[in-house]
Amino acid sequence: MFTNNYKPYTGGVPVSIERLSMGLRRQGHEVFVFAPSYGEQSVNADDEGGYVIRYASYKRRLDGGFVIPKSSDPLIKKELKRINPDIIHTHHPMLIGSRAVDLGARYSIPVAYTYHTRYEDYLHYIGFYRRIEEMCKREDGIAGRVAGKIDSISKEKLLTAYMRSFIKKCDLVFSPSLLTERIVERLNTGVAQVRLATGIDDRFYRDEKNGALRQTLSGGKSVIFCTVTRLSKEKNIEFILRSLSVFKNKFGNDFRYVLIGDGPERSSLEAMTHQLGIEDNVYFAGRVDNSEVHEYYSACDIFLFASKSETQGIVLLEAMASSMPVVAVCAGGVEDVVKSGTNGFMTPENEYDFADKMYITAANNAADRRYSLGARETANMYTVNKMAQKAQEGYYTARLENKAKLSIVRRHTA
Repeated sequence: MFTNNYKPYTGGVPVSIERLSMGLRRQGHEVFVFAPSYGEQSVNADDEGGYVIRYASYKRRLDGGFVIPKSSDPLIKKELKRINPDIIHTHHPMLIGSRAVDLGARYSIPVAYTYHTRYEDYLHYIGFYRRIEEMCKREDGIAGRVAGKIDSISKEKLLTAYMRSFIKKCDLVFSPSLLTERIVERLNTGVAQVRLATGIDDRFYRDEKNGALRQTLSGGKSVIFCTVTRLSKEKNIEFILRSLSVFKNKFGNDFRYVLIGDGPERSSLEAMTHQLGIEDNVYFAGRVDNSEVHEYYSACDIFLFASKSETQGIVLLEAMASSMPVVAVCAGGVEDVVKSGTNGFMTPENEYDFADKMYITAANNAADRRYSLGARETANMYTVNKMAQKAQEGYYTARLENKAKLSIVRRHTA
């Protein structure tokens, strides 16, 4: 596994890698993870069983805690030759991804790639593009138009061209959702695809609520909504807070919203709760270690989700494994798992509609738990073991594709 970010960084890609590695090891495979160093924050190598190889990263970091990996580190090539793997699975198309396809070509190793991220939604973490986006919003006239043109070309032309070129160098693409599958199809690369979501760890499948933690989080309220997320711009938490304000005005004060996670937008979100008059209904739990987050799921009733940038809904399935129905804004990555009227509801990005579906979910679920049962049934299809089995089948496809490529090259060079 090749990745630009991993533990101790908290995010969907590290979680996906960790769980897939776990599932594959259960099936008897040997899995190594090539991950960047985080300096003093790095996890102790002894705790990783020798299966995580930490290559160098630059001292400077991007916004949001991302390290800049030093993908040219000679250690990567040295360790890859020592391990002599059957397949390389890269989780990023840039930096370490480029190194992955280069090494794969050099040593005739098949390369699989997971399309985790829509990078156009994350360009604001790079200072230059953040300034461009700000200019688009505030500048009129020539400056605004130029900034808009740069923004459009960067997202629609350059990124698309790069992704097409990169994927063509791979032997297989794993698509976590219907959304990413469609994106890859539009790139028209001819590379085989396999749908592969992130597996849900066993500990999330809980039948009983954590009563003690629930009492702490509830603040004396009857219904607990929650979201597990990084508090950053693209997660659209402002929309949920506005929806909670509508909910409070229409349906009353007997609820608590627990925000589990931390990030650069926390202070502005806290200020927003005061502006909306919902500060007593919102609890900022802060960062919770991934080894404990399942306890928080099991203490809450309904999961709220408004991000439109996700390629898959890992947290949605984690919530469902804990028998929590979901109310989510309709977007890619959500439509795969949320079935309105069965395990929750999808809504347009409208605060009144969202608040209404929150009420319907809470009222009906309190009566007969219909949505909780539907949520658990959905989550049962996405266990770690089932997803690892699917990945294994994909790897065999990648190896066959790679052999066919090499055979064609030999014929042309003979």
